[in-house]
Amino acid sequence: MTFKKGVSCIGSNSTASIVVSGIFLLATACGQDSNPKFSGSSKLYSPSGVTPNDQAADANRAVISVKDHDDNLNSENESDAPTPDTVTPLPPNTKAGLTTSIVKSQREVDLLWVVDTSNSMAEEQTLLAEGFQEFVAGLQNLNIRFQTALTSTDVCESLSDGSQKVTPECPTMSGRNPKTRLRGSFVGDKGRTVLKGTDPDVLSKFTSYAKSLGVEGSGFEHGLSAANQAVKKSLLGLNEPFIRKDAFLSVIVVSDEEDDGIGLGLFDKSSNINYVAEGLTNWRYDHRDYIRDMEAVKGPGNFSVNAITGTRDNNGALCSSPSGSPVEEGTQYIAAAKATGGNIESICSKKWDTLLKKIASNLKTQISQIKLIDSNVIKNTIEIYVDGDALNPKYWTYIAEQNSVSFSTFYNPPLGSKIEIKYLTATN
Repeated sequence: MTFKKGVSCIGSNSTASIVVSGIFLLATACGQDSNPKFSGSSKLYSPSGVTPNDQAADANRAVISVKDHDDNLNSENESDAPTPDTVTPLPPNTKAGLTTSIVKSQREVDLLWVVDTSNSMAEEQTLLAEGFQEFVAGLQNLNIRFQTALTSTDVCESLSDGSQKVTPECPTMSGRNPKTRLRGSFVGDKGRTVLKGTDPDVLSKFTSYAKSLGVEGSGFEHGLSAANQAVKKSLLGLNEPFIRKDAFLSVIVVSDEEDDGIGLGLFDKSSNINYVAEGLTNWRYDHRDYIRDMEAVKGPGNFSVNAITGTRDNNGALCSSPSGSPVEEGTQYIAAAKATGGNIESICSKKWDTLLKKIASNLKTQISQIKLIDSNVIKNTIEIYVDGDALNPKYWTYIAEQNSVSFSTFYNPPLGSKIEIKYLTATN
């Protein structure tokens, strides 16, 4: 295996915008040097005196001057210390680039809730409605500006008499109320289905909308497909305007069963059937399909999925709650969350206010994602610099599934600062 040295680079001799810590970055593209070399002073150093207790209070200590550190080394052992003028050649068959990113402004978030409306979800819908206040408070504490909308996991179609139409997604009759068959449409008052975080009645309206979903929806839960349809309808003008070009899209799925994008091909304990095996449908839409569709709309690193769903404990047992255990693990929602840097929370949780606060808090990290343009990145070689100073790895995370880096809630790159990301990639 050989290695390639690189940095995340946007385009060639052009500018583009990326996002760091919820902040717009104007990225100036870099060209490739025919003889690229990295300074020996590119080694990362940890800032002294930073502890978990004072991270939030003094985030400026997240960076340390490499030159100052080198000066200290020179005073101890001048012959062995690296200096900024020391040049270390790259291994053969390698290349280097440079992304210069200027921190510009705060980023906004489009929050889409996709809620299961099957008959086992009454308590969870109530907990969501009651806990939304804590969620909003968490966003406000982080100065995250947002708008939000709700839809259901029900993508079944209705016939003229209101009964359910049999389709590949819904291969048998299921669900009693055609009002839940939203197929990605937003629920709520006409002209107010999209709520802004600055609306004085955002809490009361969201609570009302969440409770209005009801539990007479289809037993075929298609959360990812519903999320995709909601985005498409917004872009086509069939939903109220929701998807903003420069906003980060965060989808939050709330369901106590597997996404039937793959669930139809599994044995259904409720109906004692495998719909695909019985030849009733060949429908499939998994987390990879959803990510492909969202990348086509938003671009990589500009969206996330958060899952509140059935989870398993360390022994492999499904979670349980006083109101009853989920029938299935939400593997597709979990996989989508892992691939996009989203939260994974148990629907069996007894403390939904805490659960929703965690999702709100992690949104700051999610919207700071920077997608790396090279594949096969070697995690332990990544280095991040802010205005030329090395950033301690405790303040950023590499998301392998998304091939991106994001900043922690304890650190905000200062306005006007430059961000550089360097790393090695493996080549065959």
